[in-house]
Amino acid sequence: MAGDLHHYMRHSCMESKGSVHVQHLLVNGCGGAFLHPTHVFKNFNEFYGNKYETKATYPSYDDSSRIALGNIGKFRRKNWQFDVIGGFAYFVLVFSMFPQVRHE
Repeated sequence: MAGDLHHYMRHSCMESKGSVHVQHLLVNGCGGAFLHPTHVFKNFNEFYGNKYETKATYPSYDDSSRIALGNIGKFRRKNWQFDVIGGFAYFVLVFSMFPQVRHE
């Protein structure tokens, strides 16, 4: 398992008629310091024809969805310097393309 907890999901196989090759499915984030969304896997319930039930997730589906929606607005507020620098670079680039015409 990972030393840090960035993403974790655990599924257990429900009763199945056939043979079950994988009883538990574990997914954990062990590389990089980012929080991978779990809400995108909310409807995951089948693997190789066997039915699985979600036993644990981190972050929870609701928390993951709330974080993802919050990132849309927070990104602009946290990175306003990029807007200033990008806007200035765009202005310089466009201004340099204007024709230099002298009216006499």
